[in-house]
Amino acid sequence: MELSLIERWALGFAVVSLGMGYFIIEYGLGLLRQYIVKQKSLGHAGVPTPLVGVVERLFFTPAVAFYGGWVLAVMIAWVALKMKIT
Repeated sequence: MELSLIERWALGFAVVSLGMGYFIIEYGLGLLRQYIVKQKSLGHAGVPTPLVGVVERLFFTPAVAFYGGWVLAVMIAWVALKMKIT
C-alpha cells in the first residue's frame, strides 16, 4: 500500500518532528541543564520545556513544508532571541 503525499507528510510530522524531536530535545536539554547547574544556579522557573518544544514544532514544521528554505533564517533568529532573553 502506497501512502499519498499528505499521508507521508503527516506521518513524518507526527513521528519525526513531534515524536523523535521531543525525545532528542529533552535529552539534549537535560545534558545542557546539568552542565549549566554545575556552572551556576538558574534560580527561575520559566515555561515548561515540553510545551515550548511542541509549540515550536507545530509552528516550524508546516512553515518549512509549505514555505521552504527561507524559514531557516527565521528559526535561527528565533533561537537567538530565546538565548538572549533567557
